[in-house]
Amino acid sequence: MKYKMSKIVTLILFMFASITMIHASNDKKINSVISKGLQIPAGLKSNKLDEKVNVQFQIANNGKATVLNVETANPELKNYILNQFPKIDFNNVEGKQEGVYFIDINFKVL
Repeated sequence: MKYKMSKIVTLILFMFASITMIHASNDKKINSVISKGLQIPAGLKSNKLDEKVNVQFQIANNGKATVLNVETANPELKNYILNQFPKIDFNNVEGKQEGVYFIDINFKVL
């Protein structure tokens, strides 16, 4: 299949490890799970975007996350996080603690 594009859009989702939790040894595993579970929302892929989203969440014993707070100036990203984050399965993250986690997620479309 050939696609003609007048412009190449690069989509980048950066996950920065600013996770605060009881045991810091799981930061990379939790970051990896979040990176795989989130993408740039379809409605924002055509726009230039550089937005930092602060997410506060808890992980239950069953691996489900509960979002406690989302801070961003972009309402579409906030709704996306509120809808998608609980769908992420943290069940395979070993040593996860029932505690409050904080993460900064940077969404960039260049």
